[in-house]
Order: sequence, then structure tokens, then C-alpha cells
Amino acid sequence: MIKKEIPIPSPQDLRKFGIMMAVVLSIFGSIAIWRQYWTIFYVLGGIAGFVFLLPALLFPTMLQPVYRYWMKFAMALGWFNSRVILSLTFYLLFTPISFIQKLIGRDAMEREFPKKTDSYWIDRSQETYKPKHFEKQF
Repeated sequence: MIKKEIPIPSPQDLRKFGIMMAVVLSIFGSIAIWRQYWTIFYVLGGIAGFVFLLPALLFPTMLQPVYRYWMKFAMALGWFNSRVILSLTFYLLFTPISFIQKLIGRDAMEREFPKKTDSYWIDRSQETYKPKHFEKQF
């Protein structure tokens, strides 16, 4: 895993982090009350939301250790998820497409040169190569 330094956050960044955590965790607690589904996870989530709110508003620097652990967790989760998503995409999407193309004999890159031809030049229509086409490409 690539080690990245987590920058020291400003008090304003810590305040934003604390308020965001308080909002998200309080939403979990509110869902528990709304759906009358009182599991310990939801109740603790709601309580933790209010616990985050007090230091976020009054003493945001108290949240720095929590912020650092949260960022380390987020980086590890991002590293893992990117490998899983890329692997699943490759093995579940591109590999079957390639296998099917090989079965039907399709060569999308046209690597085989046609035999008995005077030139390998591919004629293109002039419609696609107007100078106006190359202006403001994006």
C-alpha cells in the first residue's frame, strides 16, 4: 500500500469533520427512532452523533486523533476497493468479451493484413477531416 502523509488539519477542517460525523451518525439514530428498530448499533450511532457535535463546535482540536484514524481507515478502504473493483471489472467484463470475440474470430484492432493487396493504406472519408472538426474538441 502506498503510504501517504495525512496533512495536519486546521481547526476549521476539524470542525467540518466533526459536524459531518455528527450529522451522519445522528441520521442513523433517527432512522432507528423512525422505524422503531431499536438495535444497539443505531442507538449508539445516534448518541455518538451528539458526542461528536459538542467538541466540533467548542473544541475542534480534540477531534484530531479521531480524524487521523478515520483518514487512515478511509485510505485503506480506498486502496482495497480500487483493487477489488478493477479486478472484478477486468475478470467479469473484459475477459468474457475477449473470449467471445476470439470464439467468433473478430479482430477489433485489425492486426491481420489483407493478403494480395497493392497497399495497406486505409481510405477515410473526407467528411471526418474538415478543419472545423479539429477546433474546440472538448
